[in-house]
Amino acid sequence: MSAALVFVPVMNDADVAFASKAAEYMDAQVKMNRFTGSVLVAHDGKVLFSRGYGAARVELGTLNGLSTRFRVGSIGHQFTAMAVLALAEQGKLDLEDPVCKYIPECPHAWNEIKIVHLLTHTSGLSDLSVADKTAAARWDLLKTRQLEFKPGQRVMFSNLGYEILTSVIEKVSGGSHAKFLSEHIFDPLGMRDTGYFDEKADISSYADGYRQDVSTIAIVNAVRASGTVPRSADLYSTVEDLYRWDRALFDGKLVSRESIERMSAPYRDGYGFAWKVLREFQRRALVYGGRDDGFSTSIRRYPDNNAFVVVLSNLENADADKISHDLGGLVLGPPPREMRRTPGTPHPIR
Repeated sequence: MSAALVFVPVMNDADVAFASKAAEYMDAQVKMNRFTGSVLVAHDGKVLFSRGYGAARVELGTLNGLSTRFRVGSIGHQFTAMAVLALAEQGKLDLEDPVCKYIPECPHAWNEIKIVHLLTHTSGLSDLSVADKTAAARWDLLKTRQLEFKPGQRVMFSNLGYEILTSVIEKVSGGSHAKFLSEHIFDPLGMRDTGYFDEKADISSYADGYRQDVSTIAIVNAVRASGTVPRSADLYSTVEDLYRWDRALFDGKLVSRESIERMSAPYRDGYGFAWKVLREFQRRALVYGGRDDGFSTSIRRYPDNNAFVVVLSNLENADADKISHDLGGLVLGPPPREMRRTPGTPHPIR
């Protein structure tokens, strides 16, 4: 059994000052934008700020907290990418393998797609909504999908690409995608509140999804269309579990340091394996986000500064990406003097 993370920091004056600024910022988000959800900010191995806001389930009267389970949307791609890297280190696949090696009756149009293309959103496959269909019917429809461009030529964000990767994992591992993630990622890291929805679990531990109606400004339940979300993007997690995930990436607990570096290297247009590599506040930033019906999520790592921010909201209208970006700026502070911009130079990429 893995050792539990300790989330009680020893705060110095700078940490206390940051926590005060973060609380003030989040209180403003609640007041001005009606934010609901949970946030966590850590730096140098210490959780400096973590708090829940608003209702998890209005009808039950439950409040969002640090162990509230949110649908994380495309953030779930990161676990699929890690599973692929683990299988590669076991010698069971190669990232340069053609995907058709693992897909029965693979469409001819997909012959040039490699696993690495799926990981970096450069496969040429766009997304496709396939609501209310059985798994077999979904695949029959997905296999008719033609490419928008030659694989590797450019970037087009594709949940479909990660849907295909879940099938590759199942083909290679001989088990379900959910089973592989649990046995090789979630269980070893003690991520006990991460996975697919468990109908046997206490429903009060899950946040329900809401949205703000643009015409009435009322907060209403978000209706989730069944069958529209690929499995790799259909996971739930908590801010605490995602901090465990960050620590595993920082410490190299799951795969080699070389694989972690490959996961977070910028390929085309800055995309790595379920990360986008940016420059923020004159530092390297690894950013990814998700959106599901009723949910908005964002995760940020500043690996060279050992800083981490995660925002999980059960309000679809929430700008989780902006909130995580702003909290990142607060925790990092001004860039080192030798890296500060001189007048007239462009702002770093966001």
